[in-house]
Amino acid sequence: MQLVTIRIDSYEYQILQGYCDYWLRWVYAHFSFQRSSSIPPEPIVAQMFDKYFSRRVDGIRFPNSGKAFSFEYCEAIAFMKATCTCDDLPTVSIRAKIDKALVDWKPSLSKPTMKNWYNTNKSSGVKDTFGDFELLSEVEYEVVNSIFNQENL
Repeated sequence: MQLVTIRIDSYEYQILQGYCDYWLRWVYAHFSFQRSSSIPPEPIVAQMFDKYFSRRVDGIRFPNSGKAFSFEYCEAIAFMKATCTCDDLPTVSIRAKIDKALVDWKPSLSKPTMKNWYNTNKSSGVKDTFGDFELLSEVEYEVVNSIFNQENL
């Protein structure tokens, strides 16, 4: 329900990995808890390193069209807040992808996520046709997405 999915390549993975590693080191070195009505984004981005980016990029297979990565909504918002002052081109590109995914995101309590639907038997053989969800090409991803939307609306 709360997942935001973007498609990234190996270079964007390394950039995200670097930012999360930086914030993890920053939190260990400098973060001090202060009572506040909001949650600072830095610890959230820091915990993303262990959750998503602790693997080396050599051990992950990236198709030419990129790999689909799903983040929780709050993690995507925290990453946007933590990197709001970064204006280098790769970060701006990643922020644009996350921003588009956040705009397109819709919460639903009853509708299954596309990844869960794809990996179950309810997908009526779609997984057998297209293969592993993480390795879908951009065109295949769009086809599967339209099938999912038709079956689950």
